[in-house]
Amino acid sequence: MRKEITIIMFLSAFTMYCQDETKAVKSTIQNYYDGYIDRNINKLNKAFDLENGTMKVPILKDEKVIGFNNLYFKDLVLKWGNRKKLSPEVLQN
Repeated sequence: MRKEITIIMFLSAFTMYCQDETKAVKSTIQNYYDGYIDRNINKLNKAFDLENGTMKVPILKDEKVIGFNNLYFKDLVLKWGNRKKLSPEVLQN
């Protein structure tokens, strides 16, 4: 009986943990989407690890990829957030 209660308690705690993680993932995705579409730096900041996160960005020469640079998200977020707003037509599509 104790073993069964222990298993039930473990499964309950694990389920609650998974639900919290799922909410966190959904929130991160929503912040990325809204931040990129709306050019909202605050939402983009919530979507990325600004301290350690990096992304490989292609190096172009004559419209050809000749290599890649690692850029920190803290620098990319500023670039993404300061881009020209999307037109209503693009947003509608």
